[in-house]
Amino acid sequence: MKKPIALAASFLLTLLLLEAGSYLILAFHNYFQRQEKGLFIYEKTTADGSLRPDSQSVTPIRKSISIRWKSKEFDVAVNTNQRGMREPFEVEDREVDVAFFGDSYTFGHGVEWKERYTTVFAASPYFSGSTGVSFSYLNGFQPEHYEYFLRVRTELRPKHVILGLYLGNDLGADVRETRYDAVANTLAIPFECVLDNGAMAIHPRAYRFPLDRLFLKSQFATLLVKAFAKTPCRDHLFARGVAVVNQPNAVELETGATDLAQNRAMVSLVRIKKIVEDRGGRLTVLLIPQNYFFGAPNPHIRDGLKNHIQEIVQGPNILKSVKETCHQFGLTYYDPTAVLSRKDFFEIDGHWNAGGHGKIGNALADYIHASNTP
Repeated sequence: MKKPIALAASFLLTLLLLEAGSYLILAFHNYFQRQEKGLFIYEKTTADGSLRPDSQSVTPIRKSISIRWKSKEFDVAVNTNQRGMREPFEVEDREVDVAFFGDSYTFGHGVEWKERYTTVFAASPYFSGSTGVSFSYLNGFQPEHYEYFLRVRTELRPKHVILGLYLGNDLGADVRETRYDAVANTLAIPFECVLDNGAMAIHPRAYRFPLDRLFLKSQFATLLVKAFAKTPCRDHLFARGVAVVNQPNAVELETGATDLAQNRAMVSLVRIKKIVEDRGGRLTVLLIPQNYFFGAPNPHIRDGLKNHIQEIVQGPNILKSVKETCHQFGLTYYDPTAVLSRKDFFEIDGHWNAGGHGKIGNALADYIHASNTP
C-alpha cells in the first residue's frame, strides 16, 4: 500500500516542479522580451476568443485605439478609427472610391500609417481626389474572407478594389484553415482565436491531444508548445488535418506543381471580380511574392527548400503559376518584382519596409492609371 502512495506523491511532486519550473522559465523569457510590443489590436467577442465573422468584420479590430508596436526592426504607432480601420479619418462604405483588401502587407506591418503603400497610392496625383481606404484585417486574411466581407457590405461599391495576394500562405495554409460556403456565404476560421490581451493566436483546439486540453491551462504545456513552435517539429504539435496561419507552402505549391485553377483562393478571386464589376468597379490583384525571390537572408520558405531557392526562382514556381492562372481566369494583376529589391524588406521580419511600400504605392498607382487611360 505504501508503494502506490509513494508513487502517486512522487508523480504529483514532479508535476508541481514541472509547472513551477515552466512558470519561471516563461516569466524569465517574458521579462527579457518586454521591450518588444506585439500587435494587440484584436477585439475578443466570444468567451473562448473564437472568431465569429459578421456584417462588421471577419476579424474584429479594437476601435479608437492608440498603441505602439515595437520589434528589433521597427517602432511605429498604430491607431484605429471608430470602425477599427487603421485610418486617421472616419468614412462610410458608400464614400469609398478605392478599397484595399489584404493582410499584413496591406495593413502596413512595421511601417507608419503614412508610409503604407495604400496611403502612398491614395496620395498619388492620379488618385489624390479619391477616398482610399484599407480594410486590412477587418476583412480577414485570404480571398475567401474578402469575398465574404464584400458580400455582407452591400454599400461598399468602390471604383477600384486592389487586393493584395501574399503568395506565402494565402493559397495554402490560410485556405486550409478556412471553412467557407460560397453559396450560403457562411465563414468560419476555427483554428484562430483572440486572447484577452488583444493578440491573435492559435486556438487550443488546433493542438494534438492532450495539448488541446492543457494549453493555456498548464504552464508546462504552454512551454512545450512555445519551444517546439520554433523548431522543424512545429507541425507535429497540431491535430491531423489542421493547418494554421504562417505555415510555409507545400513543396508542390511553392514549385508550381499544383493546378491553381482548382485552388479555392484563386476561384474566389473570380467571384470577387464579378461582385466588384457588378457594383461598377474594377478589381486589380496585387501579387506579393515572398522575400526569397529577392535574395533575403531570412527567406520565408519551407526549410527543406532553402538550399534550392535559386532553382525555384529560375524554374517553375508559385509566382509564375499564379500569373498563368490569372491570365486563364481573366484577372487583372500587378507583379511588383521589377521594382523591388532585397533592401525593400525588413531583413529579419520579411515584410516590406517603408522604402518597399513607397515603391509599390507609386508603381501601382502608375499601373492602374495607365490601364484605365484609353
